[in-house]
Amino acid sequence: MKIENEIKYKVINHKELKNKIEKLDFRFVKKIIQEDIYFNPPHKDFSKSKKYYLRIRKIGKGGNFEYHIVKNDIQTNEWTVKVENWEILAKILEFLDFKKICVVNKERLVFQKGKIEIVMDKVKNLGNFIEIEFKGDPSRNTTMKLQKVASALNLSQKDIVYGVGYPDLLMNKIKNNDKS
Repeated sequence: MKIENEIKYKVINHKELKNKIEKLDFRFVKKIIQEDIYFNPPHKDFSKSKKYYLRIRKIGKGGNFEYHIVKNDIQTNEWTVKVENWEILAKILEFLDFKKICVVNKERLVFQKGKIEIVMDKVKNLGNFIEIEFKGDPSRNTTMKLQKVASALNLSQKDIVYGVGYPDLLMNKIKNNDKS
């Protein structure tokens, strides 16, 4: 298990932010295209909890099988297992009555400086986001470190995405569009 410590913001202008990130001496690490398939187990509806996430993250033919428990607005406990064939795992889950609830597609740019990672996401049907994450064991100063980077990037507290992940935002958007 690892503990993820991050703050997520909804943003408009990725190009402007990318320039600011580079001026803060963060180095570009990689560009990733990700597709995450989220599931509900037969005994529980994770889609209403905003606390539990069970997903397959597709990486080529293989990928990761992941379970997350959100502890608070900044910390998440994560368990991850590599899988050789995500299609077979998805089929097994279906046979066991797990229901696919959401698919999140995103383009991700990753930047790194010391133990701080900045991820710029373009999420299909949702828009642009930035995540600032501390890579390492959390301390009392972790939140302050993340907020210091956010401040240097002129990110506003009003744009923080509290307590929800991309699947929650996407399912909420779909639900609201269905009401229209």
